[in-house]
Amino acid sequence: MTVTEILAFIGALTVILTTAVRLPQALSEFLHACVPVLTALHHLRAALTPPDDNQ
Repeated sequence: MTVTEILAFIGALTVILTTAVRLPQALSEFLHACVPVLTALHHLRAALTPPDDNQ
C-alpha cells in the first residue's frame, strides 16, 4: 500500500464513521416524520371505506 492509498483509506473511514454516528438520529427523525403521513392515510382509508350496513 502506498502512502496515498493509506491516506485515502483513513479519509474514507472517517467519512463512514461520521455517517454511522449520525444514522440512528436520522432514522429516528425520518420515522417521526412518517407519523403524520400514516395518520393521514388512516383517515383517508376511513373516509373512503363504505359504512357497515349491519348495524
